[in-house]
Amino acid sequence: MIALLAIVVFAIQRADRTLRRGSATTWLVIAVLTLALTRSATVIAAALATAVVLGFALWTRRVGPERRTPVYVVAAVLVAAVIVLVSVFGSRLPALFGKSEDLTGRIDIWDAVIRLAQQRPVFGWGWVSYWAPWVKPFDGLATRNGVEYLQAHNAWLDVWLQLGIVGLVVFILLVLTTFGRSWFLAVDRPRWTVVDDKPYTATTLLPLLLMAALIAQSFAESRMLIEGGWALLVAIAVATKRSVPDAH
Repeated sequence: MIALLAIVVFAIQRADRTLRRGSATTWLVIAVLTLALTRSATVIAAALATAVVLGFALWTRRVGPERRTPVYVVAAVLVAAVIVLVSVFGSRLPALFGKSEDLTGRIDIWDAVIRLAQQRPVFGWGWVSYWAPWVKPFDGLATRNGVEYLQAHNAWLDVWLQLGIVGLVVFILLVLTTFGRSWFLAVDRPRWTVVDDKPYTATTLLPLLLMAALIAQSFAESRMLIEGGWALLVAIAVATKRSVPDAH
């Protein structure tokens, strides 16, 4: 995942020339090679999702504020199509990435997490971020091949388990509002005066693409709640909150 985030950052820096082209290209190649060598199905899927979001953002920039409706319609249809495909062909999709049907044990972990979350559905069991395996009810909650896992491998299930429906609603609002601000920061021209004639920059795409990567990964990992993932989410939330008024 760090390699994917590095690709986004170095590509943006290269496009806006905030880093010397030779250095940016070198680090971009290293990040791409690292991502390729990991052969991580989760991160490859996150990279594809990030690329799709980039495509829609550039399309929105091109058509301008008055003709964005078709972009949003196509995006909604695409999201609906992905949901249907995952629902109907979900058991076959892992084979495309060379993975087992149980998603490398994730389905068993999700089942265990859901059963436990249902015991305290409203307020959850309490916030711990990484699971503490020496504390009930996390001890022995997810063990596979002798390895004890310390996360639900799904950020949304993890929040429900720890903070219940109340916490999940708050978390969803945080992610959606941050993504929304990142989106308009990326697709609206910068505005410091009444006239909307400032040129677009690649840098304003950065929060959106980072959010797209985090959200895509959140369905198979809980990294958005832990350490660097959580810090990045908070940083984007704060930065876009301060930047959006200037952009409008």
